[in-house]
Amino acid sequence: MSHPQLELIVAVDSKLGFGKGGKIPWKCKEDMARFTRISKEIRVCVMGKHTYTDMRDMQLEKDGAEERIKEKGILPERESFVISSTLKQEDVIGATVVPDLRAVINLYENTDQRIAVIGGEKLYIQALSSATKLHMTIIPREFDCDRFIPVDPIQNNFHIDSSASETVEATVDETQERIHFATYVRNNQ
Repeated sequence: MSHPQLELIVAVDSKLGFGKGGKIPWKCKEDMARFTRISKEIRVCVMGKHTYTDMRDMQLEKDGAEERIKEKGILPERESFVISSTLKQEDVIGATVVPDLRAVINLYENTDQRIAVIGGEKLYIQALSSATKLHMTIIPREFDCDRFIPVDPIQNNFHIDSSASETVEATVDETQERIHFATYVRNNQ
């Protein structure tokens, strides 16, 4: 029987930190391009409330953004879900509010639909126990983050798919450096 496949997409620093003060603490176009490519390929994205509000607020800084989000979604060409016990559907534009990750998984029961988990910390930790893949961008310096991906579940349950991993030249906060795009696959898969 088919069942949905959870895949995490995350960018981390050298200490596996991915957030600081509710924001991504760096800018990297190459990582954003990879995120867009992978999440469009997967087509279904799940995020926590803070990830959603951060993404929405960044987009709303642009003229005409609210109408664009209403028309095309918070992530264009992707079905987006926000996990929250406090937000109501009328509080959210461009995404569907669900109570938990299980609700999204149940929507795709008996299918092999891939589901991208895109943050935040609680959702990453919850999804790591059943995820089949982890798409990680590693930026080789520290950013004094306050949100982290736990290392033990990755080391104990995943291995790097070297055919889907590469080191690339990128601009991180206006500095040229080599970052690593790694794809981890659950052991025994």
